[in-house]
Amino acid sequence: EKNSGERSVLCTNRQRKGHGVMQDMAERLEGNKRYTVSCWAKLKNADSANLDLKLRYKDDGVLRSTTVNGNINNNSWTKVKGDLTVDVTGALTNVAIIASGPEAGVEYWVDDCSAVTNPNLVLNPGFENANNGLLNWSANGVSAGVTIEISNEKNSGERSVLCTNRQRKGHGVMQDMAERLEGNKRYTVSCWA
Repeated sequence: EKNSGERSVLCTNRQRKGHGVMQDMAERLEGNKRYTVSCWAKLKNADSANLDLKLRYKDDGVLRSTTVNGNINNNSWTKVKGDLTVDVTGALTNVAIIASGPEAGVEYWVDDCSAVTNPNLVLNPGFENANNGLLNWSANGVSAGVTIEISNEKNSGERSVLCTNRQRKGHGVMQDMAERLEGNKRYTVSCWA
C-alpha cells in the first residue's frame, strides 16, 4: 500500500492518540524559522479520522510542539499540509516530526513526508492573482503563436493556465526566474498538469 514509489509505513498497535511514526530532525531544523510540512496518509481500519502532523521540540528543556491536521479516510490517500514555525527563545533540542492523532487502535499508512523551509520562488504559482491570473507568466514560443490563458479547470484553488497552439515540445508556459535562482544550488521543482 503506497501513495507513490514502492512502499509506505503502517502504524499499528497504537495505545494513544500521540502514538505514530516519527523522525529525529535534530541539526536539520532551526529555531524561529517557518517550515512547510506535509505527508500523505490513509486509514486501514476506520472510515474517517484526523491526522496530526507536528514538529515537536524542546526550548531550553521545555517540551513544545506546533501542529497542522487534516481529515483522512480509508478510500484514498489524503495530503495533510501546512506551515509551522519553530518558535524558541532558548536552546533548540530534541526536534522531531511526528504523524499521529487518530484515536488509539486506529491503524494508518503514511507516505511521502516533507519539511521544507525554502519559500516558493515561483511568483503567482497557482495563477490566483485576482487582478491578473497570468501575472509573472508568459508563453514560451509566443513568436510561433503559442497562447496561454486562464482556465477554470484546476487541480486546486480557482484556476489554472491552459497552453494552446503549441508547435514544438519546448513550447509552453514560462516564468523569468532571474535574481531568484542561484548557481550551484539544488532546487526541488514541481507542478500539477
